[in-house]
Amino acid sequence: MNIENEIFKKSNVNFDKLEEYGFIRKNKAFIYEYKFLNDDFKAVINIDDKGIVTGKVIDLQINEEYTNIRTEMSGEFVNKVRECYKNILEDIRKKCFDTKYFINNQSNRIANYIINKYLTEPEFLWDKFPAFGVFRKKDSGKWYALISNVDFSKLDDKTGEVEIINVKLDKNKIQLLLNKKGYYEAYHMSKKDWITIILNDTLKDNEIIRLVDESYKLVKWIYLGDIFMKKKILLSFLIIVLLFFTISCDFKNKNDNEHKNLNEVIDSMKVIINENEYVVKLENNETVRSLINLLPLELSMNELNENEKYAYLDNVLPADSYNPGRINAGDVMLYGNNCLVIFYKSFDTTYSYTKIGHIENLPDLGDGGVLVKFIEELWNIALKDYVYYL
Repeated sequence: MNIENEIFKKSNVNFDKLEEYGFIRKNKAFIYEYKFLNDDFKAVINIDDKGIVTGKVIDLQINEEYTNIRTEMSGEFVNKVRECYKNILEDIRKKCFDTKYFINNQSNRIANYIINKYLTEPEFLWDKFPAFGVFRKKDSGKWYALISNVDFSKLDDKTGEVEIINVKLDKNKIQLLLNKKGYYEAYHMSKKDWITIILNDTLKDNEIIRLVDESYKLVKWIYLGDIFMKKKILLSFLIIVLLFFTISCDFKNKNDNEHKNLNEVIDSMKVIINENEYVVKLENNETVRSLINLLPLELSMNELNENEKYAYLDNVLPADSYNPGRINAGDVMLYGNNCLVIFYKSFDTTYSYTKIGHIENLPDLGDGGVLVKFIEELWNIALKDYVYYL
């Protein structure tokens, strides 16, 4: 158990503050000693010229290092000594170190470039994933980069913690880059539109920065061709709908607010999971209404805890989370404000979610990821388009 690495992994030492705090310079290092627990123990902290922190706890009764704090032992006395030592380290970190957003140097260099050029700092949105930092445009709220930490085994045949950045690129460019070292299929995001880049100095900063700039520019554009094709489909169903509705003064006098609230009458949508079709019975809330506006939506959803599939959206949705106490198989939830979750097993939970809806008779979705398509019911599409043109 490397206590020092865990506490200082996202911090840079400010050497100017060490001597003021009580450190003594010895050759190229700084040493700090502090007695605690009625002077029965002494913490000895060493910071070298590269800012690397090491330390030990001395049991002064026998004048030997007390190593139990670095084991899995969890007795009351061991925990007390360990916590006191951690508190000493935390105080040093707060008073003598500057916080850095990420662990690796390259991650922080890329983050600093983004902050300075686009004036957007990383947002850490999830308690469940505290190292996931999102960069999004101020005007639209859309993501253009995500820096996170993963085990290398999620990407390659290696192990150990690494940091990565996800950026949005042209689909053809993604396919070309995947043949090069340092590039991987998007982790946690749509593999069609995003790509994962390793941040361990495999690639030069300038190469990654160019792709960040491309991602930032790409999220500005609306794909008019896709909108045109969707409208073409909608208009074809308008003819069918006109057979069932009578145009009346009541409809003609609808004001803008009533049009905006039309989504409240939509109570279901289709979901296709690995080519099997289901119906989601929707809740009546702002989260659902915002989600409907993103349809159709195709996501590569990942496996978690043998009971759920999840994926992160490019867009942030309004959330009104609460702890339901129990999750039922088939529940569709929003975790945080952009993590979409489909639960395929029932269990008790202490986490909070915003409920989107429920899928009846959803089977066990098994191991591994799944391809999921969320599609608005054709009747709902036609109804909205009919009212729009009145």
